[in-house]
Amino acid sequence: MHRSDERTAKTSPRAKASEHFSAFQSFCPPKPQPPATWLRPDEAKSLYKTYTEKWAALGPTDPNVPFPGRGLNARSLSKRDSLYAPNISAAVSTWSEENVLQANVQAFFLGAVGLSPVYSETSPSRKLTTSFDKAKASDQQIRELIDVLKKEKVRWHSDRLGRRNGGSTDGPNTALQKDERARAVFHAVCELMEVAQA
Repeated sequence: MHRSDERTAKTSPRAKASEHFSAFQSFCPPKPQPPATWLRPDEAKSLYKTYTEKWAALGPTDPNVPFPGRGLNARSLSKRDSLYAPNISAAVSTWSEENVLQANVQAFFLGAVGLSPVYSETSPSRKLTTSFDKAKASDQQIRELIDVLKKEKVRWHSDRLGRRNGGSTDGPNTALQKDERARAVFHAVCELMEVAQA
């Protein structure tokens, strides 16, 4: 018997399976992993706690509202590096500004209750929809999400934002009412509430 025949004869079934698996892996790309900058649910929970504390500390006319995103400021809603959408064909870098703003808001509130966003896209409009895996969500998480979103819907309504005028008698705070990021928060909350209640 040749030396190579001896090695083949002595190869265990486990070793052969490992060789086949290694060959299979070379043909199949690895499952995509979230970037290090992705807003993880545990981070969102911590940020949400700070976010609610900042809202609680605001006076009723204070215009310096915290935004639901990393840094708790409006600029954070435009960040693309905090989003992870492996099931969408279009890269996050190509999403519209409106989609990015709303996806960041929705990821924040989903993460606040321990859920991860799941994105889908409708053709041909490329409208992005954010949802979550209801099979993995507990009834308590869904109830908690709906309760959070109800509060946020009131908080981000344009009439409420208009009252945050610093106590001025010159009328409502139209700058905050018309701010595209504040409007995106309201629309994102409404859309996510529809998904959660479906």
